[in-house]
Amino acid sequence: MLVPAQANKVFDLNDSLFFAVADRFFGKLSLLTQECTGTLLNLESVSMIDSGGISSLLKLIEQCEKSNTKIHLSNMNRSVARPLIKAKLNKRQDSLALFPTIEEAQTAFLPP
Repeated sequence: MLVPAQANKVFDLNDSLFFAVADRFFGKLSLLTQECTGTLLNLESVSMIDSGGISSLLKLIEQCEKSNTKIHLSNMNRSVARPLIKAKLNKRQDSLALFPTIEEAQTAFLPP
């Protein structure tokens, strides 16, 4: 039996994304987003992300690619955006996109 995919989901992150926290968070998030078509992560309150956090995010991205779920990251401050760009996450156009505002990220989910 086919179950229709749920709408996009929005999550506000409120903590730094270092390895121990990020791995646990993205693990839980992957369970919550299994049946949705898009996931928007509002990173406005995230103060930093380290290589462990990026590694955990990559695991989530890979899982979402398998289920054709798009991930949009928005509202990043410089200390979060810089490591993501350095890790070339902004080049993964298939399943991940970075946006300066939550409004732009939500609009990008709409069909053309």
